[in-house]
Amino acid sequence: MKKYYFGLAALFVLTVVFVVITLAQGKSSKRDEQTSKKVESISTKLMDYVYQQNSVPSSLNEAGIQDVPSTITYAKLDSERFKFCAYFDRASSSFDAGPLAFLTGLVFRVPTSEASPEEETPYLDSYSLAYAHKKGQNCQTVKNVVTPASYDNYDFSNDPSVIN
Repeated sequence: MKKYYFGLAALFVLTVVFVVITLAQGKSSKRDEQTSKKVESISTKLMDYVYQQNSVPSSLNEAGIQDVPSTITYAKLDSERFKFCAYFDRASSSFDAGPLAFLTGLVFRVPTSEASPEEETPYLDSYSLAYAHKKGQNCQTVKNVVTPASYDNYDFSNDPSVIN
């Protein structure tokens, strides 16, 4: 009879452990989802500001962006560069997109980001930050933003991406 009670007690403890782990993962998953949504909205507003003002704001507040969660940081590096970071408790995975995304991910092997985190990019890639991130701090440095307002002064003859 003691073995029976011991087995029930072990199952009870195991169940409690699984419930605690599930609740903890749910909380971090919810926070990551909120961070992803904020990354999208903030990056849109930030890039709109950069394009309209033809300058990098000194803070997100200067760009009219309020209610920034503690998981998102911004720093103006100089007059042409800024660094935008988002912290995630968990890495994004193909399971976030649904059960079939795992199979398509295995078949197509889509890269998580076009640029490595150390590279500077000409735009803020909010998709990579929001949906193709690693666990922890994910940052992008944006440099030499060519905005519609600066097209008139831009020398396209020296730009390797322009086909003549």
